[in-house]
Amino acid sequence: MTVAGHLRDIFRSLTPADDLVFKYGVDVPTLRVEGLLVAGGQD
Repeated sequence: MTVAGHLRDIFRSLTPADDLVFKYGVDVPTLRVEGLLVAGGQD
């Protein structure tokens, strides 16, 4: 898998979802990154 984008732009475009569930010591909601290109192939 390849992820392409500028790290600064990726962090600026993070949008947290409202699905945070407290289960463990470190919890984080689902994050959406607008405009990120993800590429990969199947073998």
